[in-house]
Amino acid sequence: ESLATMSPTSWLLLITCIDMVGVGMMIPLLTPFTRELGASATLIGLLGSIFGWVQLVSTPVLGYLSDRFPRRTVLLICMGTAAVGYALIPAFASLPAV
Repeated sequence: ESLATMSPTSWLLLITCIDMVGVGMMIPLLTPFTRELGASATLIGLLGSIFGWVQLVSTPVLGYLSDRFPRRTVLLICMGTAAVGYALIPAFASLPAV
């Protein structure tokens, strides 16, 4: 399937895949980034744990929402929220902002 003939759902799946690659690339950078801002090992571990906890809690909620509402709509909202989060990353110039 060429890019010009991809369905909207295929586009969403491609964007989601690219987003997951981005998350996979950002997680390993969390430790040096927060260490550069002066974070302790405990705080770095806490940030990693919070990421896992949020994923654990949000997955069933988003699964329920995608069963109740159109999956495409839920996916678009998630991708929009992720885009806003990625756009805010440059604003994290201090540890309290992280």
